[in-house]
Amino acid sequence: MAQPYDAARATTNVTAAADPWTVNLPAGIVAGDALLVFMRTGGAQTFNLPAGWSWLVQNDTGDASDDVTSIIYRKADGAEGATLSVDLSAAAKGAAIAYRIPYAEDPTVVAPGVSAAVVKSAP
Repeated sequence: MAQPYDAARATTNVTAAADPWTVNLPAGIVAGDALLVFMRTGGAQTFNLPAGWSWLVQNDTGDASDDVTSIIYRKADGAEGATLSVDLSAAAKGAAIAYRIPYAEDPTVVAPGVSAAVVKSAP
């Protein structure tokens, strides 16, 4: 059985405050691929879930900054197109990275996992 891998990715840099964002999706999406989109914006704005997508991380503000992080995912149906429209609660600057992962577990059956890395400083 083939192993999942990072087949393609696309980045979006929103340099002028906007709502909605037009997020670039990776090239070559085919039905069955797992798609992950990581989004981050400053301030108190929050992301709204686009139709057909699921939350992995919903509007997290857990670090010391005033930024908001969201991660969404879906199983590709092959008709996603080149971009995704993401509504926010207010216009904002920010960035997004979208990944295409073939051979991943079906995200409609087993959602992608989230973990935090722990780094220990040398003594």
